[in-house]
Amino acid sequence: GCPINSYCSFGHCQCLGGFEQRYGRCWRPEDDWRQARISDPFSVACRDTGDCAKMDMNLICNTNKTIGPDGRCECREDMRWNSQEGECQIYLDVDCSAITYDTEPSKVVLEAVNATLEKIEKENSTQSTTTTTLSTTSTESTTSTESTASTAVASESTTVGSDKTTLAVSTKDAAVNETV
Repeated sequence: GCPINSYCSFGHCQCLGGFEQRYGRCWRPEDDWRQARISDPFSVACRDTGDCAKMDMNLICNTNKTIGPDGRCECREDMRWNSQEGECQIYLDVDCSAITYDTEPSKVVLEAVNATLEKIEKENSTQSTTTTTLSTTSTESTTSTESTASTAVASESTTVGSDKTTLAVSTKDAAVNETV
């Protein structure tokens, strides 16, 4: 498992919200994390993953690489040690040196992006919205707002893409509407 202040995501430990990952551990922003730097975690003997996780939450103990009872710490699968950052990080063996911001995306990438955008648009369009009728009457000194409804309803809807949230609570003969 993953240590305190972290969770497992697809086989890798990540920090919970409100914590920052530094040197393989999760820290509060106000913590002094500089003293935690590890220079060489692979020379440390271990008996189980807990020994390695004390140094970096994504280090595991591999006892298959040694003859004796002790193993050696190594990064989890699909991760490599980043000596500059002093922690295990996800490793993608990809050469992107020929790609710039001006490089045209491939057909596969464009299709994936368009499919995702269509899915988001479809999900947003199927969300139910609450419609209310308001009439406002103004005089020199007062303003009144009236709204009526004939059924008991309590609902909340959020309009995605704007800052407007509408809460509508209706009783048999009156409705209360609030826009936040």
